[in-house]
Amino acid sequence: MWDQLVQAVTKAIQRKKEKVNLTRMNITKLPNILTKGAELFTNVNLAENNIKDLSNSSLLSLNNLVKLFLMDNSLTSLPDMTNLFSLEILDLDGNDLGRGSLEKARLPQSLKEVYMNRNALSVFPECLLTLTQCEWLYLAHNEFKDMSTCIPPSLATTATGTATGTASKKIKTIGLSLSLKRLVLSHNKITLLPNEIGALTNLEELWISQNNMIELPESLCLLVHLKHLFIDDNKLIKLPEHLSKLINLVELDAHSNKLIEVPNLCDIPTAETLNFCDNAITDLPHWVSCLPSVKYLDYTKNEIPKAIANATLKNLRKTRSPYVVEARFF
Repeated sequence: MWDQLVQAVTKAIQRKKEKVNLTRMNITKLPNILTKGAELFTNVNLAENNIKDLSNSSLLSLNNLVKLFLMDNSLTSLPDMTNLFSLEILDLDGNDLGRGSLEKARLPQSLKEVYMNRNALSVFPECLLTLTQCEWLYLAHNEFKDMSTCIPPSLATTATGTATGTASKKIKTIGLSLSLKRLVLSHNKITLLPNEIGALTNLEELWISQNNMIELPESLCLLVHLKHLFIDDNKLIKLPEHLSKLINLVELDAHSNKLIEVPNLCDIPTAETLNFCDNAITDLPHWVSCLPSVKYLDYTKNEIPKAIANATLKNLRKTRSPYVVEARFF
């Protein structure tokens, strides 16, 4: 297998290929010949191997590397990777980073997408807190409980914002990149999001499904560029009062919680999909019939009396029939 690996790298260099696919080769370490492709390789796929350590690896010499795929290996730590100063995509899904140490880990500032799903992480990796250009961050299927660790005192600054539009309110800037557009924290054990989440004002997608949250911070309403919010399968008993401040929201999935009521959302002109299925909602507010752009509305598996549901459905069809594609109340 080692000879096959060396041969594959040699051929890629000879043929001046920028992309190298070394998946499923039972690799435990990388050959030194890889360094000869330092100026050539921009995309290296090492998925589904048995790599445990990258320290002193020839991989670290590939300073023109743009995409690096290391998913489904056996990594328990990361070295200083800042020499990979062209790297934009780093996929580390399905390793064992939470069972080792990331104290020595340093990631290049050039990173725009980082994937660390399925790593048994319970402590937020500090190496993620220096990525100023990161736009996509995936941390699903881990063991996070307390997200306050993603706001280190050394990196916290202040930002001014208000969710209500009234008195000015000071909030700390979260340690995460303010360039983030997509943050995926689904399938963890998170009980509470820090108030500082409101500092991520460029966020367009927030995935926090299947956690243990009882409530969301009101500062969430500062995320005015948010388009997709997934908060399903938690233990939420209420939503932020000023959720209608999310004026660019297209999709809200809040199914399988413990919601009793939903705040007025009729001021969101972009809302197309609203899912409140499987909650404890007992009534339908008047604004349900006034949603300007909704195409899919789901209130099934709640405690809404059938008479109220029928009346609302009838009114909705009458007033918004050109827009609503599907509305379900029971």
